Amino acid sequence: MRMVYAGAIELRTDEAYYWTWSKESVLSFLDHPPMIAWFIRFGTAILRRHQFLGVRFAGVLAMLVTQLMLADMVRRVTHDVRAIVLVLLDAGSSQLLRPADGQGRAGRGADPVAVAMGVGAGAAGRKR
Repeated sequence: MRMVYAGAIELRTDEAYYWTWSKESVLSFLDHPPMIAWFIRFGTAILRRHQFLGVRFAGVLAMLVTQLMLADMVRRVTHDVRAIVLVLLDAGSSQLLRPADGQGRAGRGADPVAVAMGVGAGAAGRKR
């Protein structure tokens, strides 16, 4: 569902800006860390025919990884299948529509990647 949504909506101004500086072949940028540019370049290289989806590919993939890590954390704590399903359904709905800015955005910018890295750090710190 996220992939369809991410591919159907035109790029916003900040996404187009990220896309333009992802075309530069440099190690770093003066005002931005390079990882988001590398992710956008990777996504657009894989999905050449679908540029909008290519720009958002890393974000959509990061949302999926975040969901799976959250489900694994819940599994390790509760050992309850119902709780795992609830986390998967809730995480999917809350990340598809982002209520923080009031606009539905799928895989936009660096935010989903940063969230996935934060959840990964929390999951790694949790003892099994």
